[in-house]
Amino acid sequence: MSFGSSFVGADDAVCMNRTAGVLGHCRMVVCVTACAGTSPGTAQNVSGDKALGRTALLRLTDLPAGWSAIRRPNGPKTPGIDKELVACLNTSLPLIKHDRAKVSAPEFSNVDHGVVESELTYEVSRAQVVSDFAVLQNPQLPSCLAKAFAAVFALGIKQSSDSSLSGITLGTTRTSTVPVPPVGDQRLGYRVLLPLTDAADQINAYFDLIAVHKGRVAAVFLFESTGAAFSGTEEAHLTTRVVGRLTHT
Repeated sequence: MSFGSSFVGADDAVCMNRTAGVLGHCRMVVCVTACAGTSPGTAQNVSGDKALGRTALLRLTDLPAGWSAIRRPNGPKTPGIDKELVACLNTSLPLIKHDRAKVSAPEFSNVDHGVVESELTYEVSRAQVVSDFAVLQNPQLPSCLAKAFAAVFALGIKQSSDSSLSGITLGTTRTSTVPVPPVGDQRLGYRVLLPLTDAADQINAYFDLIAVHKGRVAAVFLFESTGAAFSGTEEAHLTTRVVGRLTHT
């Protein structure tokens, strides 16, 4: 069973090679929305929790042959977008938080331009994760995600040094739900679809956000693909593998 997207022809691949960097900028939206809330001042064994997280993180051996760890450029500076998300979600909580006990897996990519990213955050208590998760359960989140991804995409085009990207246009961004395996205490999944047009070429980019909380741990996954949506079966498999390795939650 294969991961990621399949391309119909070379033109699609050329289009996505040119826009891959810009699409990568949209990843920051997931961090902004999935890391909501503020950590309490209660003492926490941060180094111990990070060690626990590292043992559970997604690893290359969880993926089939053809995947590798990659390095990608940082996204664009996004002044004001976090404030727009706060207003869109009608919350007073800061949406960018610097978790002391957060660990991130490497980014993994395959030849079909599929990308998987994930991170784990151990909070001081289960109550804190439940509070954070409440922001993700806001009924306005789907429309807010669509607006945020569109805004970051436009900003990435504007800030790019590649003049050829100016010919790429973004259609109406849409958000829908995706199934999440029955793991953890709470879970949710959303897909953001970005329809892209470059001259005569058109291709869809998909970003699947899956968030799970188990005890005092929040697990966030981002599955990216182009041309076709990421396999739901593989998303469920990888999510289940990681959440199943969580301990001391």
